[in-house]
Amino acid sequence: MKPLSRRGVGSTPRMSVIGVVLTLFSLSACGLPASEATPSPVQPSRTLSPSATTEPSATTEPSPLPSATPTASATPDPTSTPTQTPIPTATPIPHLVAIDPGHGGIDLGTRHFDADGHMDVYESEVNLALALLLRDELLARGYQVFMTRDGDYAVNADRQDLLPDGELTSADEVQARVDVLNASGAELMLSIHQNAFWSNGEPDQSVGGTCTFYCADRPFADENRRFAHLLQYHTIEAIRALGYDPHDRGARDDLTIVQPGSPGSHLIVLGPVSERIVRASEMVGALSETLFLSNDRETELLTNPEAQRAMAVGYADAIDAYFAGEVSPNMGPDDG
Repeated sequence: MKPLSRRGVGSTPRMSVIGVVLTLFSLSACGLPASEATPSPVQPSRTLSPSATTEPSATTEPSPLPSATPTASATPDPTSTPTQTPIPTATPIPHLVAIDPGHGGIDLGTRHFDADGHMDVYESEVNLALALLLRDELLARGYQVFMTRDGDYAVNADRQDLLPDGELTSADEVQARVDVLNASGAELMLSIHQNAFWSNGEPDQSVGGTCTFYCADRPFADENRRFAHLLQYHTIEAIRALGYDPHDRGARDDLTIVQPGSPGSHLIVLGPVSERIVRASEMVGALSETLFLSNDRETELLTNPEAQRAMAVGYADAIDAYFAGEVSPNMGPDDG
């Protein structure tokens, strides 16, 4: 792995409590048309990770402070000079990191189909499996962790019109996620998704790779970009260590995602207030498109426990590097 350079980091923006709720969506390949997953009543036939409670919860498990071992006190010496008792230093508060596993509930996200055309893997379960592994890795490293979901359910469970525009869409689900993220007070956020590309109604096996999105239209845009490049670098390195060299699609401004026939628009979980975004996220963040579920080889990796673990460690390494003030060697003046 290449050595990372270091630089100082300003104060990370803190969040205020807002409300609850956000949207789910299926992103397209970087630079390729985005695919929107249509919520389906299909019930998942299996899951890659155990479901947990039906409410998002902040997990805060800082390691207990070691207790001092009592020692016998010496007999005072009247001729000795009294010494000042040292003032104990404050224990640093662990960083609070938010993880957003994309999709969930009836929204399966993008899917993989076997040779007989049957759906055998769907995005929401892969995202959750990776998120739970990342949560455990971060807790082991001393972080506090908040998850928008820790089971197979929607965050906007009450189906509220949060935009509000008189309609209930996936945008309301993503806005719900933004709201709970802001309420958590997290310093940093990673949203985990998987990609897909279809051509003429068939999954295109020639398309694959890893990309990471960030928003450049925020007061903390420079930190968004730095974090996204660290994520891209460490995710690629983790996957390459598994013996697979994914196409490096880079860290990209989210406005490069263009829907057919329409201009680019910010991802709700990352972007500023707009017609589509009622309340913006208040923390530095990025969205990872780890690999392509439309690609058979990459689907094998995304469903392999050892590979999932390696990817989660790669995410955690990027988070460590971000808080250490590091700059990724893959971050040039332009993102392409």
